[in-house]
Amino acid sequence: MNKNKILILIYVDDILISSDSPKLIESTVQLLETNFKLKKLGFPTKFLGITIERTTNHSILLHQQDQVENILNEFEYDKDFHPTTPMREFKNIQIPSTEEITIYPYRTIIGKLLFLANMTRLDIAYAVGYLARHQITPQRIHHKMISHLLSYLACHKKLGLIYEKEQTVPPEL
Repeated sequence: MNKNKILILIYVDDILISSDSPKLIESTVQLLETNFKLKKLGFPTKFLGITIERTTNHSILLHQQDQVENILNEFEYDKDFHPTTPMREFKNIQIPSTEEITIYPYRTIIGKLLFLANMTRLDIAYAVGYLARHQITPQRIHHKMISHLLSYLACHKKLGLIYEKEQTVPPEL
């Protein structure tokens, strides 16, 4: 039984090949070279805006710290507030439901946050999904929620996904 698997990600003219078998990677590359001109770049450091880092214990960390910093800079966010969660309840705030905000392009920031949430930042997915429901008429409360979320991102820029090397477990005696 062959346990070797290969993962091939293709986006326009970029190809990322991953496998637990170096022979399988090499044979795939040779097959591709028969039909295409390839440029081998080695271990990737970025792919589609995602930074790929190897950790000391042979795990792989995927994060979008650069994207988070770009969002914070674009919306000139520099508050010194350190929340531990991406969203909190705002039940006690009394704001008229007709008060809309025009401080920043709400849809633009939601789009950028959705990209983060869908790629490597699963921790903000619920908060962004909730805020995305209010794109037609965002109100002051939604601005406060985005401000809280941006504070959370500013404190936790490098959070992402970790893929650990599979450990073999010794059989129980």
